[in-house]
Amino acid sequence: MAAGKEEHALGQVINIASGQEISIRELIRTVHKLTKSKSTLRFGALPYRPTEIWRMCGDNTRAQDILKWRPLISFEQGLAKTIEWYQKYLKVYQDKQSQLNLLCD
Repeated sequence: MAAGKEEHALGQVINIASGQEISIRELIRTVHKLTKSKSTLRFGALPYRPTEIWRMCGDNTRAQDILKWRPLISFEQGLAKTIEWYQKYLKVYQDKQSQLNLLCD
């Protein structure tokens, strides 16, 4: 999309993001649910650090304005697709004799 809008996109920083804030706690709980994990989650807190970034959210305004792009799937749907892909190819990563791992030698 950016290549087709070169005159408007050239030199611009364009975030491809949901535009929705998602906490680390929510991310962990969602991964836990989607992977059907039976592990016990324990959340705690770190001591206050003055340089800590407490909130972060990818702003996709430029993607919408310049590229006319909007996310088509939700955070949970995208995460589910990512987990599904990873689980499908997990055996390839773990197999030391797989073609993928042989490329690294």
